[in-house]
Order: sequence, then C-alpha cells, then structure tokens
Amino acid sequence: MAPVVGRTQARRGHTPILEQRGAHRHKASVAAVLSVSPVRHHVRLFWQVLPDSFVDTETYPAILEDLLAEVAGPIILLQDRAPIHRGPAMEELLDEQGRLWIEEFPPYAPELNPVEFLWTHLKAHELANFAPLTVEHLVTTLCDKLCEANDQHRLRSFLFSSDLDW
Repeated sequence: MAPVVGRTQARRGHTPILEQRGAHRHKASVAAVLSVSPVRHHVRLFWQVLPDSFVDTETYPAILEDLLAEVAGPIILLQDRAPIHRGPAMEELLDEQGRLWIEEFPPYAPELNPVEFLWTHLKAHELANFAPLTVEHLVTTLCDKLCEANDQHRLRSFLFSSDLDW
C-alpha cells in the first residue's frame, strides 16, 4: 500500500505530501495474463487481485484454472522462471489439462515479457503517487485501472513493446 513515488507537476518549493498509513502489513497481489488469439488476432487481459494475500505455488495454478475456463482451445503459456510457477500443484494441473503447454522465457528477460509492460504502465503512470488508506480502496482502484488498460490498442502496445516476434 506504499505509493510508488514519481515526479509531479508541483511548483518548485511546494513538495507534495502523500499521506499513507504507516506500520501496516496490508497489501494486494495481482496476477495477469495477456491472451492472444492466433485466429482472430484479438488480445485479452485476464487478471486476479488477491487482497491481503499473495500469489504462490498453490494460488498460481488456481488462477490458471480460471483462465482455462475462460479460453477455449489449446493454450501455450509463456511465463518467466519465477519459483511460484513450479511445484506439485502446477505439475498436477499440467497432468490434468491436455490443452495447456508451458514455455519459459530465458532467465531474467523482462524485456521479452509483455505483462512487464503492463506492470510498468500501471506503476509508473496510472498508480504513481497513489497512496490508498485501505485495502478496499487499493483493490477497487487496481481493478478500475486494469479495466481501463483492457483495450485492444493498449494491450497490443504491451505485446509489441516486447522483443518477441509476434
């Protein structure tokens, strides 16, 4: 809930003050997937916000199960090599699903991952200097900003900003 502090348009000598709650442990974690249809060339954004929780080896496969329920046909999932993308629950999901294949980005290659450009857009532009006082306010604002980012032009910009050949 601590703000990502960025530059402002404040007048020189008038430093803006960001009020925030101190000494708290409240947070919200977000998982996001960009889906590209090879037939329609349509891009979709799927996300889940987890208030006062985090994405781990147990919740990540559950998020992918929700994605599988939304998308018809086979899915090739490109993901980084984060530890949360591995584990028994993930192996079980891959064994059960015959239409999900995993491909991993090379080690430390954020420039290849289009979702990283979504995070940069949200943190550096949409949520810069945003200091929520409650988790509910944070979650509501995150969902609003993710909905705003969910347009074809912007989603395609995230795809084409990556160094992958689409």
